[in-house]
Amino acid sequence: FSPKAQASMRFHMRQRMALLPMWAAAFQRAATQGTPVVRPLWFDWPSVGSAGGADLSAEGSQAIVGPGMMAAPVLEQGASNRSIVFPPAGAWFDWYTGAAVPGTAASNVTRTVVWQSSTYDPSPLFVRAGVALPVQGVARNSTFSRKLPFGFTAFLDPSSGFTASGTAFWDDGVSTDSLTTGTYTLTAVAVTSSSDGTGSAVVTPSVSGATSPPLLGQLTVAGAQGLKPGALVKATINGQSATATVDGAFLRIDAGSNAVSLNSAIRIEWTA
Repeated sequence: FSPKAQASMRFHMRQRMALLPMWAAAFQRAATQGTPVVRPLWFDWPSVGSAGGADLSAEGSQAIVGPGMMAAPVLEQGASNRSIVFPPAGAWFDWYTGAAVPGTAASNVTRTVVWQSSTYDPSPLFVRAGVALPVQGVARNSTFSRKLPFGFTAFLDPSSGFTASGTAFWDDGVSTDSLTTGTYTLTAVAVTSSSDGTGSAVVTPSVSGATSPPLLGQLTVAGAQGLKPGALVKATINGQSATATVDGAFLRIDAGSNAVSLNSAIRIEWTA
């Protein structure tokens, strides 16, 4: 493989590793509620026909993954762009940059956007506003990555007061009966942001049965209000200091040595 192809492979494998907690939560939801892990667009929007000029039932090259990520892979060799259909879910965000997709913020109909791409660019991934996805650190394999700090990446919904929510599921990664024995942790996160540059994330476990849960040490937020690139932001996690930086469209908070067990109630706050 060419160096460019190898770099693309490494990049996408790292993305897969970072998103393993999202897949775990999606499979837990599938096991308990029956929601498919990967599903066509019409599954989440069954009443949408040809609104906005796009028929979701006819769209077969895109899929919804987990609670609200949309994959729109480039499937044609050598293609420099592709058309992407955005369902009527309000704003959609670019997973990689945290930027809102133009034209989707106030949409209540489907929108079709031509997305520029190329052979080795990141495979297009988007997240609907209001969703917070669980993520983890990247290592050589899942045995090592499970020992790294856990986190959430939230995409705030301007139509609901700049909020986002999500869940995380954690067990030992080996047992097949953790749901029946209760040896798992299930926790919810609720993130909100205010126009004065303040915000918070509240993490609340509903089940705390995992014996070795990870440490929650990272929060990434897209769509936070009142923040500009390079702005000075102060942050805390359960009252202890954390590092906060504005990186493009993302606010990134890292608890460092003050990371807290996922079995615990956690409150993260920031102010500009």
